[in-house]
Amino acid sequence: MKHRVRILIALIVVFALSLSACGISLPGGNAGQNGNLAEDIKGKYAANEDYIYLPSIAPVARDHKFELEMGFNPVDLGYEVLSEIIGVYADANFTIEAQSNWDVEQHDHDNSTIWVGPARSPALWIGNEIHEKAVQEEYLSEERKQETVFNYKGEFSDWGNLPRYFMVQWVDLQTGEKLEKPIVQVFEVKQELAAPRTSFYVSEKGRASFKWEPVKGAESYIVIETVIEEGSTSDVTMATVIGKVDGDQTSWEAASNIPFITAENVAEEGIDSTQAPGAETVEITPDSMKCYGVVAIGADGNSAVGKLFKDKDLASQLPVSIAYSTRKAEGDNSNTVNAVGLLPAQIPIIMCDGTMIYKTIAYDYEGAKVVNETWLEYDEDIYGNPVNYRQLEVTILKVNWSLPNTDITGYYNVLDPPSNWQDELQKVKERQESLDRASGTGNDVTFEDGRNQDTESDSGGNDNGNDGDDSGKPAQEPATNAPVKDADVFATNALSEYLAVNMLSGAQSIALDKFPEAADTDYLIDAFFEAYYQNPLILGVDGLALDHAGNLIVGYQENAQSREIKQGAIKEKIADIIKETIKDGMSPLEKEMAINQYLCDNGEYDMAALKDAQANNFEYVDPSFNDSFNAYGILIDGVGVCSSYAAAFKLLADAAGLEVIVTTGTLEGSVAHAWNRVLLDNEWVSVDVTNNDTPELVNALLNLPDKAAATALVEDEEYMLDKYLSNYTAASDKNEYYHVESKFFNTQEIVSQLASGLKSGKMVTLRTDYFIADEEFSAIAQQVMEQLGASELYGFYWLGVITLSTEG
Repeated sequence: MKHRVRILIALIVVFALSLSACGISLPGGNAGQNGNLAEDIKGKYAANEDYIYLPSIAPVARDHKFELEMGFNPVDLGYEVLSEIIGVYADANFTIEAQSNWDVEQHDHDNSTIWVGPARSPALWIGNEIHEKAVQEEYLSEERKQETVFNYKGEFSDWGNLPRYFMVQWVDLQTGEKLEKPIVQVFEVKQELAAPRTSFYVSEKGRASFKWEPVKGAESYIVIETVIEEGSTSDVTMATVIGKVDGDQTSWEAASNIPFITAENVAEEGIDSTQAPGAETVEITPDSMKCYGVVAIGADGNSAVGKLFKDKDLASQLPVSIAYSTRKAEGDNSNTVNAVGLLPAQIPIIMCDGTMIYKTIAYDYEGAKVVNETWLEYDEDIYGNPVNYRQLEVTILKVNWSLPNTDITGYYNVLDPPSNWQDELQKVKERQESLDRASGTGNDVTFEDGRNQDTESDSGGNDNGNDGDDSGKPAQEPATNAPVKDADVFATNALSEYLAVNMLSGAQSIALDKFPEAADTDYLIDAFFEAYYQNPLILGVDGLALDHAGNLIVGYQENAQSREIKQGAIKEKIADIIKETIKDGMSPLEKEMAINQYLCDNGEYDMAALKDAQANNFEYVDPSFNDSFNAYGILIDGVGVCSSYAAAFKLLADAAGLEVIVTTGTLEGSVAHAWNRVLLDNEWVSVDVTNNDTPELVNALLNLPDKAAATALVEDEEYMLDKYLSNYTAASDKNEYYHVESKFFNTQEIVSQLASGLKSGKMVTLRTDYFIADEEFSAIAQQVMEQLGASELYGFYWLGVITLSTEG
């Protein structure tokens, strides 16, 4: 289970003021130390930085024009497009152009003045609901625009409704020569309403959904879709309204996931039948990309879009249908098994990005019943046509099922159920519960942006539990340690390392003045996530805020003394474990497997923490369970959820000299989860200790290649700075556990191996091809029964790992 971090951009009182009001003092006297620390760290990464960031520009009016002096004539130097000199973009990667208008006044051959202002049409202009189709016309008269464009200000009078803009200076304004490192400034536009603090989630029905915090003055909210055209530089100009809710509603659910499909072989009926089971899908290379967001509408105007969500980032979380070709569900016997114990544990599902994942089945145990039915049976002629129809009277156990976080349901028939089928079904229930590694959130870490807000607020305090209420969380205390420059941290960039060093030391106020790139709050949040996940000794953070001065205020779950004691205990425990498990001469693979085994042997999944999270809708947990979400839980208490396993694994692997990261995303495409990647033989294989610690599927997720891991573990982009995510991949399965242990057999070999194992024991677990279907599994189990002369077996499979037992 991952201690998931929910990011909120709030229009409330500065978080630091709330802390002070509760008698909480902030560490002082280390501003200079932070300044020196920042300079040292920035110097360390300077060679790798592609841009130079200047302090952000204060929010500007909708019609603001920037005036710049140049020491050259653009025409004389051959510039055909003025955006080659200074460009305005909608994204931090400077690939989505926010169209702007240029005016140039040439004074003489040596200098000129340039004005950069809003384009003829605003960026991300919003169509009035009634006229949303008309607004798609490329050219509209002023009268027509007034009618069709919401809150239209006139030509060249509105920067638009994007959350922020990036102005990039590509050349030296005195010489006109290309800059080796372009100069960037971030700016925002003053809107009539505050932008909604929007988050994406998958509803109980498995549909794309958005939720947001209420916006003062909003009479309604609209969900918009915009299309970014591909090219050398993309641009975003128009937004279409796809949903509208009243001002007292703060969520929206799509009617279908079909609009969010990004892969060419996904259709409403499921994966194309010509697609080989488990084969990698081929994504469309579209000429456009869809983005989605929420805008607040009031009597006097609208807000900017709270955040734009790219379809490619959402598609991996959204189910489309059962993977019919993989499941081979066509035919009379597609929903039939020969024994209660062979009811499938999971079903393959196709997601909107074309990938296939396996979701654990939720059986309706209470509704199961024995019925008599008449089936139609037939033979096939040499051409495959049905012949010789006949009726067949059968007695079956009918068990309905559903798949969590989808609207997919179905049933299975068990032929000739035994008289004790209730007992047998109870064993299936216990098996399914043993596979339940559902994950959710711990206490949310909220992010409040108070830089440009008034000091008055109706918020009533902060959200991190340190406001002196009866939540049971400890009151915050000043940090006793100033940042340590030589702290051993993981980071890919200067800001992440700077945040990590400060948070490891318990700093509650972190000056960001040396990092103007932090004005892009998306970048700041990305850097925070990397620092937080990749440095597990930070332990628990509950609240983040930017104060008026742009300092980052951090609220921790526990006081400084308690954190320091726990950090010390973790370090001592790590040293003891390494001494116990890691021996001289061990290879990286042997070290990694030893650490995985230690955690499986000595850690226990905290079901109480899971149940508490479930009771609170996975939005927070009782403070008594906080340690189950960090490394202290597994390492010291011996219990924890997935984030605790992943954090403990990283700390131990780091100490053993391995290269490892924490990876975040979802389990089975729907519930928040954390696991690891380890560098072995130049590949970053996936390791999920939480699910390796399952007796029936021991080490099923130990060193998986991406093609297999992706069917269960769907990565998000939170755990690492976006530009580095593509570095962490694995194609080979040479280090996969069952291959290394000689427990992998192809589908032709595995029957005899399973039978042999059951002859010498009550249960056997082996792996075959990662992608087998229900029909293949049933056929394998039937052949094993025949070889053993057994009347029944119990078992299931997942990612090709087959477990069979003679006793259930």
